[in-house]
Amino acid sequence: MDPKDLSQSVEGYREMIRKYLTPYNGKLTREFEKLYKALHIAGYYRGLLEDVDMLKDAFKAAKGFIKKISS
Repeated sequence: MDPKDLSQSVEGYREMIRKYLTPYNGKLTREFEKLYKALHIAGYYRGLLEDVDMLKDAFKAAKGFIKKISS
């Protein structure tokens, strides 16, 4: 997918995952939701990721997710 066609909203990303990835691996939708809740909601909005190791683990999981969907 061309980067200029990527959505600017989380709803758009959810739709893309459902459309392009879920037929091949339904676990990716759940993994995306888990990462979104950890990094965006808990980490950004609520400031709950205060421990550096927890934050590193979340970024490591996000990097793994990106590798899965981009290969």
